Parts: sequence; C-alpha cells; structure tokens
Amino acid sequence: MKTKEGRFSTKKGIIVRKILHLATVLVPIYYISGSKASLVRVLFPLTGVFIIAEVVRLYVRPARQIFLRIFGPMLWEDEEKGFTAATRWLISASIVCGYFPKDIAIFTLFFVAISDTAAYTVGSWFGKREIVKGKTVGGTFTFLVTAIAIAVFSPLPKIISIPGAVIATLVELIPRYDDNLSIPIITGIILWIMTWAMRIPISL
Repeated sequence: MKTKEGRFSTKKGIIVRKILHLATVLVPIYYISGSKASLVRVLFPLTGVFIIAEVVRLYVRPARQIFLRIFGPMLWEDEEKGFTAATRWLISASIVCGYFPKDIAIFTLFFVAISDTAAYTVGSWFGKREIVKGKTVGGTFTFLVTAIAIAVFSPLPKIISIPGAVIATLVELIPRYDDNLSIPIITGIILWIMTWAMRIPISL
C-alpha cells in the first residue's frame, strides 16, 4: 500500500511496532517499586517532546516526509494525519501515572502492554470472526484471559481486579477510540469510582 510520501503497515514494520508496544510493560514494572515523582519527571517532559514533534511533522512538510520515510512502515495509515499510537500512549501513561491511584495506574498499563499486544497477535493470526470492526472473537478472548491473569496477581482486591479485567476487555471493543488512550483512562476511571463506592482504601 504505497502513498505519495511513504509506505504504511509493512509486515516487518508492524512486528517492530508490536515489540515496542510490548516493551511499554517496563513502565508499570518500574512503577511497582518506583515512586510517582520519579516516573512523572520522565513521562511528562517526554510526552511534551513527542507532542511538539508530532505537531511539527504534521504541519511542516519536510519534517513529515522525513518522518514517513523512517517510520512509515510502522504506522497505520490513519496515523499519517494524526498523533501516533506512541504519543497517545505517552499521554495516557502521563495522566494515569500522574493523577490516578498507583495500583490502578499499574493495573491498566499492564492491560495495554500485555493484553492488547496478545489480542492483536492472536487476532491477526487466527481471528476470522469479527465482533466489531477490527476486533475478532479470538483476539477479544485472548485479551480477557490475559487480563484476568494480570488481575489475579494485582494487589487490588479481587472484587475490583477481576471486574476490572472484564471492563478493560469491553473498553477494548469500543470502535474508533485508540486503545492506548481508552483502556488506561476509561478503565482507570471506572475502577477508581468502584473503589470509592465500595469504600476500598487505595493510596494515590
């Protein structure tokens, strides 16, 4: 699929993309023993740099051409005229790590790194029957199973973590929303409300 300025979604490019996506698991792993302050000191400036870089490449044609020449094979075609998934992930990670309770932030970021990657992999290889556009039965089932596995090991009470896995799976099915934004933020807000409603103490 060639365009005037680049080539999108090549097989090799998407493999690299998914490896990098899985590598985001390092953020919640670090956060388990690290502090909120030390993490946001990295995430906030990095997010700002990515946003500025995105604006430049979206509105400065030479920058766009260079960007697409280098990163085009890793992009979905709709990212040509909008923020990339990497920037969207940085925005959501900054929000949940900076302002959400720590255990909820860690929990939701694990979903994005592990469950979303696993769902895409299984859905691409074996998914034939779609639930909604771009979401297959096999991929969704894989997301749910891996999310429940994450929930079992979460420090959150099981009355919160197990439903949280189901909620994240349902959020992942929402069409037209980037999973990197919707899963951490929407799932995190719902879980935060649940902990408040059930009077479950949770540290910020």
